[in-house]
Amino acid sequence: MKLKMMVALSALTLGTVAQAQTTQGVSKTEVLIGSIQDMSGPLAGYGKQARNGMLLRIDELNEQGGVHGRKFKLAVEDSGYDPKKAVLAAQKAGQPGQDLHHGGPLGDSPEHGSHAGAV
Repeated sequence: MKLKMMVALSALTLGTVAQAQTTQGVSKTEVLIGSIQDMSGPLAGYGKQARNGMLLRIDELNEQGGVHGRKFKLAVEDSGYDPKKAVLAAQKAGQPGQDLHHGGPLGDSPEHGSHAGAV
């Protein structure tokens, strides 16, 4: 699980840095990463653990200087195990100034409202 999370975050990081010149949420000093997780509802335990895992890895990356001098910041939206909330969170993330990159072990599950695919 830890290896999966590291690979996913690494892939996300590489994609983010490659688009840094034209992507909102990326500045000269910071990369904003967003995730839609179940922070409430019946799967809140998984969502909170996923968030904690992402925060742990982001802290590790930031302690090492980030990527190309950019520090990472995580923004988590709560879907509450409700597909309607997940769609609203994805729409919010797609608005100008809120362009976030989605990810997470539960955030992309088709049987869980297809959070990332809802945009």
